[in-house]
Parts: sequence; structure tokens; C-alpha cells
Amino acid sequence: MNATPTLDQHDQQRLTSSLVVLLPRVSAITAEFCTLLEIAAPGLRLRLPSDERQIEPVVEHLLGSVADMDVALQLAGEFAEQGKACGIQETDLPTLLAAIQTAIAETAGYTWTDQLEQTWTRWFDGMSYAMLSYAHEKDQLAA
Repeated sequence: MNATPTLDQHDQQRLTSSLVVLLPRVSAITAEFCTLLEIAAPGLRLRLPSDERQIEPVVEHLLGSVADMDVALQLAGEFAEQGKACGIQETDLPTLLAAIQTAIAETAGYTWTDQLEQTWTRWFDGMSYAMLSYAHEKDQLAA
């Protein structure tokens, strides 16, 4: 996979620094994500595990992957595989990513700045691109 989020060293440091606030709040982020998804796309929420405790390690792994681009890209491939297995479509990706980013922002509270939001948005855009690239590569290999 040759898609990587386009972040410079300062962006990477900004994301990694935000983990000090975010990682201890993984349960709250997960709960907020599930609530937002339930409101935005109830059918999509039903395709994910009903027990939030099963989603929590995925959120924690997602957050932790910002510190290492290789891990983030590997995770993008895993998410693409898991999403396909759950019946998640390419068109669902913007809803999922908006819900997780909003959950992160709301849980971060006063530490969430416009600059941090822009950096996370670029990172999520890169993850989205990597997931789609991985899925398309798999589809082409299967054909």
C-alpha cells in the first residue's frame, strides 16, 4: 500500500501529544462514537458489535497507531478486512470516520483546538484513503 497520511513532523508530534489526553478516555470515546453512530446511521451501528467493550480495543488501537505510520497502514488493511466482513460499504466510511473524529473531539474537551482538528482530519483522510486502497487492491487480486 502506498497511501500514507500526509503529516509533517510537527503534525505527528501534535497527534502523539494529544494521546496523553485521549488514551485514558478510550471508554468515553467509544461510548460517544457508538451514540453518534446510532443517531447518524442506526443500520450501520447494527453491523458493529453490540457490546461497546468489543469496540473499545479497536478505538484504542486506532488512537495508538498515530504514533507509527507503519502500524497505521497495517491497521487500515485490518479495518478494511473487518469492515468487509461486517458488511460495511465504501459509502459508510465517511459516516464512521466522522463519528469517531467527533467522538474524539467531544471527549478531548478544552484541549481540542482548530489546529488539532485539522491535523486529525488529515490523518483520518489518509487512513480512509489507505483503507480504500487496500480494499481495491484486494478486489483486483480476487478478480
